[in-house]
Amino acid sequence: MNEKEARLAEFCRRGKWDGAGLRRRTNIAWLTDGADVHVDQTSTTGVAGLVWTPRKKIVLTTNIESP
Repeated sequence: MNEKEARLAEFCRRGKWDGAGLRRRTNIAWLTDGADVHVDQTSTTGVAGLVWTPRKKIVLTTNIESP
């Protein structure tokens, strides 16, 4: 687990959450070291979301955006 994931794990532990869902482009970029999920530059959310737990990392998007 890298430093960012350790910080997120600690955040979830303190909140008594199993994990976190990320939709904001800036949060996804932070956790993934720069992944860009935007289509519309003016939108704060992208075409994909992340479900993060200490054990699993899942990317959610539409079929058209998955490639």
